[in-house]
Amino acid sequence: MTRSLAVLAAILALGCAAPQPSSDDIRNEILSLFISPGGVEYLQLANFERRAGYIDRQGAYVTRVAYDLIFPRSYDDMMGEARQLVANGRENDDLLLSMRAFRRQFGDFPAGHRTPMQHNLVLVQSDGEWKIDQSQ
Repeated sequence: MTRSLAVLAAILALGCAAPQPSSDDIRNEILSLFISPGGVEYLQLANFERRAGYIDRQGAYVTRVAYDLIFPRSYDDMMGEARQLVANGRENDDLLLSMRAFRRQFGDFPAGHRTPMQHNLVLVQSDGEWKIDQSQ
């Protein structure tokens, strides 16, 4: 009888689990970090994998992710476009700073450069959507 109650409790706990972001939600959130305010996409993700996840006591979702970052164009091509966007007033100087940060982190990469990434993410719900908590 006690064993039956324990099994029933476990089944009910799984059925009442807190909502979690889907893998697509997490992937799209990561991608949104790499798209400029003007909508220019500089990176792509491949081989996305969500390894584990749980809801913490504050209601945030903590997970480990792995993926490949792909630079479809070379650093020089992307920086040239960024300079042009800033000169035309379609972007601000933050884009140039972001491009320089890419270079510091990934070097003077060629077109098609692929870098494996792996890290923990914390996501919080905001207006019904899961967003990466950038204060972490």
